[in-house]
Amino acid sequence: MKKITTHSLHITIILALSVGLALVFNMLRPDPLPMVYAQESQVQLDAQSGEISLKDATLLFVSQRAIFLDARDNYFYNQEHIQGAFSIPPDYFDYEFPKISDQLTDKILITYCDGELCQLSHELAEMLKGQGLDNVYILVNGWGLWKNENLPTTSGSTP
Repeated sequence: MKKITTHSLHITIILALSVGLALVFNMLRPDPLPMVYAQESQVQLDAQSGEISLKDATLLFVSQRAIFLDARDNYFYNQEHIQGAFSIPPDYFDYEFPKISDQLTDKILITYCDGELCQLSHELAEMLKGQGLDNVYILVNGWGLWKNENLPTTSGSTP
């Protein structure tokens, strides 16, 4: 009985040392392996309609895989907007777009305005596509939906 207990103790010590050494070597690697593998959430993007659901927009927001672009007038943007969103009303596109264009390449872009009938987000999406940006989606009634769900917002003139 004593031999079994001694062997169990030795095996436990060897296993603990092995795990400890493995963790140390992993931390020392120039490209360490992740401790936990998390698969990215699947998002349904409909390129044909160009629209995105609030659920999918929220997943992209949380995972920081999208940039939100507020098509409303600067007055409303300054009052409150989606956290991290840039203000780029279609009427000021030629002035505002060059300021942020380098941040938009290779990103998923989500335009929004307020109200189901608001066309500003559609206009902005077309302007962005005209600049060669392909991953542009419209969150119809985006501001209203976002506010109703109490998702993160901020105020002021900066994202």
